[in-house]
Amino acid sequence: MSGIDTIFAAWPSAKALADDIRLPDVTVRQWRNRSGAIPPRYWERIQRAALARGIALPIDLFAPTGVAVAPAHSSAK
Repeated sequence: MSGIDTIFAAWPSAKALADDIRLPDVTVRQWRNRSGAIPPRYWERIQRAALARGIALPIDLFAPTGVAVAPAHSSAK
């Protein structure tokens, strides 16, 4: 199962994911059906929505295969 498949499997439907992250469901479906990738600006929002459902989605699921992802650094001290 690819990373995007794992991400989408955390919700019962693309519409449910879209509702949780407050985006049009057509946008979310296009990630899976056309591009096969989720734009990075939505990764954290999706991770938070998954956590609200009790599911942890590691950041490496979001990056295309072969692309290393560095953890985000908080500027809070």
